[in-house]
Amino acid sequence: MKILKYLLYFVGVLVLIAIVLGFVGPKSFDVNRTAIIPGSPEQVWPYVSSLKNMQLWSPWAEKDTAMVVEYTGTDGTVGSMSSWSGNSDVGQGSQTISKLEPTSYAETELKFLKPMENGFTGYISLKDTTGGTFMTWGMKGENGFMGRIMGSIMNLDKMMAPDFERGLTKLTELVAAAPKMESTSALKIMPGEYPGGKYLGIRSSMGFDKIPSFYEISYGAIFPALEKAGGKPAGMPAGLYYEWDVEKMTADLAAAVAFTGDIKTPAGMEVINLPAGKSLTIDYMGGYNGIGSAHEAMDAYMKENKLEQLTPVIEEYVTDPASEPDSTKWLTKVVYFVK
Repeated sequence: MKILKYLLYFVGVLVLIAIVLGFVGPKSFDVNRTAIIPGSPEQVWPYVSSLKNMQLWSPWAEKDTAMVVEYTGTDGTVGSMSSWSGNSDVGQGSQTISKLEPTSYAETELKFLKPMENGFTGYISLKDTTGGTFMTWGMKGENGFMGRIMGSIMNLDKMMAPDFERGLTKLTELVAAAPKMESTSALKIMPGEYPGGKYLGIRSSMGFDKIPSFYEISYGAIFPALEKAGGKPAGMPAGLYYEWDVEKMTADLAAAVAFTGDIKTPAGMEVINLPAGKSLTIDYMGGYNGIGSAHEAMDAYMKENKLEQLTPVIEEYVTDPASEPDSTKWLTKVVYFVK
């Protein structure tokens, strides 16, 4: 009986300790590792802002090569999601992009279903530095009662560090082996005179995550409407950007197609007349995830030459991705109007 009595005392003490830890244990956690990736932030960004590309350097993909991964939404945009299911090393869960600040910061919401239900926030920050990009990759979250107990007993940093370090090593190798994009300073800016033009478009304001689907639906409507109205396309699909708010993650833009001829404006669309004037043009080659480098180059050029920007900004998507799968061969004409 004494043994049972001591055993009960022992269990009681353990329960008491657990309760105390549940109240005084760490309320939150932030585990991260850093590395210098051999490339500019513009070069690294496509690998950290796309869920599909993240699989290329994921340390967990190595732990289960038969892991099943499914994607929903438009990859590389806020709201897109990947779901995985694998062996005991990787479990089951999902990852949803919750925040994107082009070439500088990405955040995802992680939900684990197996081996136990839990949720964390994953994040990646990029900063330009000597020798490449200083990247921080981490995971953070709030600890509930049980999490505080576990956080007091287990060394989460020690448990997760090898995976973060392995992932950063793989990404370093991947970027080092990839064809190099043009740096911002290497992009050729061509001053010129825009001759003027007219576009048939659909204009709207929306969150960044809605832009891909807006374009897809709008272009699918504009081309047949233009043909029916008797106009002729004078260019490839274009985006006319009137406002781009990084803080609010919203944009005021028009999906548009340049045309010739006189038409009656189709319902739900508008004819946008752009006057002749001074312009700056960059012929950007590469995937859309890296096009921010062209806009950064334009901003730097205008600041250096004390030029005042006018709206809209034009992105004409000259290459059809459906016809050319190699994104390094995609041509986008980026046009800025200036006084």
